[in-house]
Amino acid sequence: MVKHIYQQYNSLKEGEKECLKLNPHHAIAIKEAKDVAFFETESRFGINGHNDKSDAFRHCFWYAMLARDIGYKNALEFTTAHEDFP
Repeated sequence: MVKHIYQQYNSLKEGEKECLKLNPHHAIAIKEAKDVAFFETESRFGINGHNDKSDAFRHCFWYAMLARDIGYKNALEFTTAHEDFP
């Protein structure tokens, strides 16, 4: 399990890692919201696509849960880091 968590952390963008370094207590909420968003998207659309309606829904749903769970300012910071392209 620890190896799996480490692999997930390594797959994050640098900005996401920085957000988690400042707020490590948000990691579980972010991961749980991601998992729920993927499940809900699959339930509604039958897929978890990329750059399509299912992708837009998944991101919106995830952002809404993050705003609820870690506060809108922290959610904005993390999701901006998530969308930041190198």
